[in-house]
Amino acid sequence: MLLRKVVSKMGKEVEGLVDIGFTVNEAKIYLALLSKNSLTASEISEIARVPRPKVYGILAKLAKMGVCSTNLGKVKRYSIVDPKIGLERMLKHHEDELARKKELISNLSRSLSRIYHRNKEKTDPLEYIEVIKDRYRIIARFNELVNKARFQTLVFSRPPYSFKSDDEVKAQLEVESEVLKKGVECWSIYEIPEGSKEKKWLFRQIDFAVKAGEKARVVKRLPLKMAIFDERIVMITLEDPILKRPSITTLCIQHESLARTLKIVFDKLWEEGKDYHVLLK
Repeated sequence: MLLRKVVSKMGKEVEGLVDIGFTVNEAKIYLALLSKNSLTASEISEIARVPRPKVYGILAKLAKMGVCSTNLGKVKRYSIVDPKIGLERMLKHHEDELARKKELISNLSRSLSRIYHRNKEKTDPLEYIEVIKDRYRIIARFNELVNKARFQTLVFSRPPYSFKSDDEVKAQLEVESEVLKKGVECWSIYEIPEGSKEKKWLFRQIDFAVKAGEKARVVKRLPLKMAIFDERIVMITLEDPILKRPSITTLCIQHESLARTLKIVFDKLWEEGKDYHVLLK
């Protein structure tokens, strides 16, 4: 009972042993062994307040680390090794274990790296196609691609517009203005609306963009809504195949050959386009 009280009061020693790699139960058993020359497993369990079934496994581990020894006899007893020697052995044990794990990690990392790079070479045929249906997500994705453009954006602009409010239009134009300041070329072709009110509204938006540096023209009819970024990424808004009416479902496709092909269509319509001031006539 007295020894158990002594061990229970050695809180700082338990914390110290835990800090160097012992578990709490291992620390309690180590301190129990330190309290007497030799102890049986039953006595250790009583002093350390660790269930007896767990004591045997912990003693085997401590013996393997070299901090305690087994005294064979009619009754097996356990003794502590001089801490100066035992803890040095423990340190050596940890160093050997660390070296073993370093070698394992080195071999495993090489093996896993080969698998990683082999799988990176496999491309899902649909991996480069992103389908976006949410209006806010379309706006965010478009602005993100404009902002990341390195040298050029080409846009076919026609209804239905994802931008519903003047604030959203203004925010998009501000994004474009920033990339124009960085030297990115922004070219846009707009479809001429039918109503005079819509024409005046569109003129104001185009005029703001042109004054910021955008190159713009208008045409009577565009085949689709589209944006091409750096000749490698395309955003296309699809027409509903059943109802035959425009929708805001948008595909974002990373495909250089497709982007370059659609750029040919853009260049052709640009040649046919007119100055946007015709909107005021």
